[in-house]
Amino acid sequence: LFYKPNATHSWRTQTPFWKAPEVFLGGPSFTYAVDIWSTGVTFAGLLFGSYHFFDEHPLYHMAAQWVRVLGSRAWHAFLERYDIRIDPRWHAHYIARGEPHARVPWTDFVTANNTHLVSAEALDLLDRMLRFDPAERITARDALRHRYFGATQTTHLEPRELRA
Repeated sequence: LFYKPNATHSWRTQTPFWKAPEVFLGGPSFTYAVDIWSTGVTFAGLLFGSYHFFDEHPLYHMAAQWVRVLGSRAWHAFLERYDIRIDPRWHAHYIARGEPHARVPWTDFVTANNTHLVSAEALDLLDRMLRFDPAERITARDALRHRYFGATQTTHLEPRELRA
């Protein structure tokens, strides 16, 4: 997608399992941060060996899964900051059950089957990608400079090297 500042976009964009919270909630305006969220969901799936890291369906169940993983405090701060109002019946049915939800540490998803894929740097990058508030998500530029990528961030190929 090509975003235009202050433009209205369809909330029907994005594939459901990768849909960012601001798109899911029908926000009329969003930025490239939706792509960072989607990349974070993909990255989580790669790290933890799950095709869909957030895999609940319908979407309301998936939003509840976000809250169970990322915590209800962050969820409520996101809703308050952007003055997002959701149907209280929906919230009571899907989100509020068992509130408050503490944030689950990313290390809780590390198992014997995926430990070789996970590092402190990977979890830090993931944490910066998967934030409810799009303003708090890492930018693409900063993500590419993240220490997770190590030596790749200082490797620059000249155009002639690319043709070889």
